[in-house]
Amino acid sequence: MTKQVTVFSKYECGICENVKRWLKWANVPYTEVNVEESSEALKYVKEDLGYQSMPVIEVTDADGIKYEFQGFNAEELAKLKV
Repeated sequence: MTKQVTVFSKYECGICENVKRWLKWANVPYTEVNVEESSEALKYVKEDLGYQSMPVIEVTDADGIKYEFQGFNAEELAKLKV
């Protein structure tokens, strides 16, 4: 199993677009969840993960361990590159 990457984003978010563009460039498969389309996802990001702004990138590694980070974090994004 490889890493599973989920990008929680919203409309008109330049940083969200930059993260998705970088992931595509690096050939990192990801799933996008727009929090403006899912109140459940927004609640999860805000209440469970504790973030107030997008994007939030959640990663599940090969061992099933989840971690997340926020924004265009070049160091964390580089860890996802295959």
